Amino acid sequence: MHGSKSISQRYILLSAFTNIPLTLSNRSYSDDEDVAISIARSCGSDVTLTGDRIIMKPSFRCADSIDVRESATSFRLTLGLLAALKCKTTIRMDPSLAARPHDDLLGSLRDFGGQIDWSSDGSLTVDFSMMTVVPYAVSGSTSSQFVSSAILMNALSGRESEVRSSYAISSSGYVDLTIQVLRDFGFSVEKSDGEFSIGRISEPTRIWVDLEGDYSSASFLIALGVLASNSGIKIENLPEHSKQPDAVFVELLRNAGADVQFVGDGLVAVKSSPSRFAIDVNSTPDLAVPASVIGIFSRDGVLLRNCRRLEIKESDRLKSIIELASSFGAVTEREGNDLFIRSSSGMRNETMLFRDHRMIMAEAIASVASGTRFPIENTRMVAKSYKNFFEDLARIGVKVDERKDND
Repeated sequence: MHGSKSISQRYILLSAFTNIPLTLSNRSYSDDEDVAISIARSCGSDVTLTGDRIIMKPSFRCADSIDVRESATSFRLTLGLLAALKCKTTIRMDPSLAARPHDDLLGSLRDFGGQIDWSSDGSLTVDFSMMTVVPYAVSGSTSSQFVSSAILMNALSGRESEVRSSYAISSSGYVDLTIQVLRDFGFSVEKSDGEFSIGRISEPTRIWVDLEGDYSSASFLIALGVLASNSGIKIENLPEHSKQPDAVFVELLRNAGADVQFVGDGLVAVKSSPSRFAIDVNSTPDLAVPASVIGIFSRDGVLLRNCRRLEIKESDRLKSIIELASSFGAVTEREGNDLFIRSSSGMRNETMLFRDHRMIMAEAIASVASGTRFPIENTRMVAKSYKNFFEDLARIGVKVDERKDND
């Protein structure tokens, strides 16, 4: 399994902004990782791509402009890093990213002297040159990336500092990933009840990292194995004790009786019939999509708790999950902030037109699990997170025919 893009982006950006050289192996090859590389280059880094390696020789300068395209992670983390180094920069982005919620983070930056202005073309001009104190408090209720951004700001400020979140942090496990990477760069980060104490204890001369596999991407293959593979799907390079939040998918499935076992440096997922289980969307929003596909074919069903969180992802994934489930004849039951999905006797009767990378992968594995063949549109969009998704499906025996007129 290709490397975790969430971890990869953090290493690339920190290398660029701390001037600490980096050699990273098992890169993710994702579009989001490419955005982080582009930002690093705009900020003076010499980046060499050799096989699955990224070799960085940083020489930081404040970029005149950067393009974050559709990557919320790179955008939000880079805001904190730019603020710490008092940069003035224009940030270009796709309209879909500009439309997502950022106000909690931008408001904190403005409160401490950051000048931030949206342009008519959807770009953002930031000027942090007049900031004398970096923000130490931010709401993490909308996104953990806001808290990670504040932690990065304070880490690079050159002094011991503290950060606190004014509300419970959504997807707090991703803050743990930020802390893990910061420690490799010589920072100490201690956390207690939503408060983080940050200091510098060393300055490495170079960092080498071999990325573990991406559990967010692997979750789709795990779901497919549980739904459809009598012989099992083996996925390599997935450590059993990973800090990635989406690694909890394995535990949830095993507790529900699914046949998912760790073998060697990876795992094997075999066709089985898990009982009803629940996903907390606030903690692991990306797991809602592959879990929903299991629900589509499960008599016991799957419960998505706190499902409104899905409305503010790359697309309105809550709406898309309901559409996908209905398309495959499943029953969806909405109660407050929860969505229950279970199989029914209906049959698929329409082609979906998703552009969200995770929804396209969900449609593909649902098609395989249903035992029928349907055209999947916009397949190139999966490159945002899992560039070789369809190649990997073919590698495990799924018949994949490429349509030349595909978007």
